[in-house]
Amino acid sequence: MTEKTPEVLAALLKAPSKRLRDVAAEACEGLDEREREKVVSESREFMKRVAKPSKKSDDPLEAPPFLIDRLSFAWTLLRQIDLRIRNFTLPTPPKPANRFHAPPDADSFQREAVVADVADAFFDGTLATPLRTTLFGLLSVGDKGEFLVLYRMFLKNTKPRKLELNILRADGSLIEPNAKRLIRWIVRRLNMRYVDVFEGEGVIHFSFAMEQVFGQFLEYAGLKKDHPACSKLKEIVNDELTEWLQYGCLDGAAIPESRPEHLALIKAFQEANTLKDRVHFAATPADPIKDRRIAELEADLAKAHEEIRNLTAQLSAAKAALQPASTKPVEADTAGEDLTAQAVRDICKAIESKYPLDTLSDAQYSDDSMLSLRSVLAHLFFVLRRQGLTPYPTEESFDLAYGEAGLFECLEFDLKPGGSREVEVVRRGWAIKAGGRLLPIRRALIRLSDQSST
Repeated sequence: MTEKTPEVLAALLKAPSKRLRDVAAEACEGLDEREREKVVSESREFMKRVAKPSKKSDDPLEAPPFLIDRLSFAWTLLRQIDLRIRNFTLPTPPKPANRFHAPPDADSFQREAVVADVADAFFDGTLATPLRTTLFGLLSVGDKGEFLVLYRMFLKNTKPRKLELNILRADGSLIEPNAKRLIRWIVRRLNMRYVDVFEGEGVIHFSFAMEQVFGQFLEYAGLKKDHPACSKLKEIVNDELTEWLQYGCLDGAAIPESRPEHLALIKAFQEANTLKDRVHFAATPADPIKDRRIAELEADLAKAHEEIRNLTAQLSAAKAALQPASTKPVEADTAGEDLTAQAVRDICKAIESKYPLDTLSDAQYSDDSMLSLRSVLAHLFFVLRRQGLTPYPTEESFDLAYGEAGLFECLEFDLKPGGSREVEVVRRGWAIKAGGRLLPIRRALIRLSDQSST
């Protein structure tokens, strides 16, 4: 490999959503075109050795390796390294030459032996610093690989059992870096199909996956469910699982807009991460209060859906009556997108009027054992996110320009045309993002920041 190829591969592993040529352009700044093409070629060949590339992509403007190729490469390489570490036999440290020499540290000796074995198996005997650092981060084994031997022990366990990993301090407080480490290990090892395809749509069984990871964590850490640290642990499980799904472009803003590409990505994720066991939900005891709430919500949704159908029909009739005969009809795809966004917005408004979206979103991670309802909510929010539902703004404080003031509810202040003020968020809003625009469901509440008001 040339000097820059490991750097490009490391950057690609860290963010597979980026295109190979874009990554190479950043890493090879200052090199001529010939050297840059050599780095791209070497990187592409290495990826082909790890994971079989796809034949085509739905995006005609994207050059290979496509998104599914880059993600399959990352998932497959991490899985193969896991298997290599798991099956590696730890060597016994050599004895000192004489009694005046201190024996080598067993953990350091074995750790370097694991790293050397991985380097021989995948990187021609040399694990360059950029790749080493990135892989240690993705495997969550410490900056210097200090948890590699323990990680091997984790991988060899066929069932959750207590690990010699300090999760709590002497005062009972949580050691968050180690908790995140163990949770990431469990998330990556989870073999249930918590990401699946149902009736032609991608589904994430997020609440189910959270419960599985949290339950295994308690066994590995030797904790009880009523431990004071458990509430914080659930937040960490949520964050780590979300980060892993976003890394794979299966959740968040990076989900492919093309439906076939999204479904192909799910199948590639299942295959590369060996998600074999299907998710089955046990029937939960009937709860009349919860059932009544669900029935009310379903009735509201049905009523909103009927209103949307009527409004859509009226809108189509009005457009047809106003449109001149010589005018070219609106393209079906664009009109469909606008109507879909408006329909989802109206549905969300109906939900928001009775059940605030914040409350429904938080209910996914509550302590109540409402597995079936939480699963419905998780799927509901997944579908709505796919249709453009998003909370806004993302910053706690920002400069508000006059042209964007219509998206916000200003608390005791106004903006003059052409002006801007520094504001802070009191309550975030919810909107549908469509065609680069935000269609507010509930406007965000803002006020002047302290600096702006003085």
